[in-house]
Amino acid sequence: MVKAQNPLGTRDPIEIIEGPTIRDSKGLALSSRNKRLSKPALQSALTLPTALAEAALAAERGGGASSAYFSASSVFSASGEAKLDYLALVNPATFQAIEEGFKGQALMIVAATVGDVRLIDNRLITF
Repeated sequence: MVKAQNPLGTRDPIEIIEGPTIRDSKGLALSSRNKRLSKPALQSALTLPTALAEAALAAERGGGASSAYFSASSVFSASGEAKLDYLALVNPATFQAIEEGFKGQALMIVAATVGDVRLIDNRLITF
């Protein structure tokens, strides 16, 4: 992501170390922000991984980008507690939005606010 945002390298040199997202047993990405969530808010935070899973399922069933996006956004519509800040399907290398008919791996990125805590998550989805 940093490379995509800063292709000219005008910032101090950095090293990017990629790794898998560590999740709890319910699928919530582990984050220091989770400590600020109440028990009910922790339950609402599960909207993020649930939405990503629904998008992946839509793609597995042969749906395109719009189907995956609709599936994920529907999870947020049904949730009264998680307020969607953004949801997008992007090229993982460039962070450019993908279009309908895209074939290959895309990255679904999401940010939502639960209570007063902003949470982010992402998932690779194959079309």
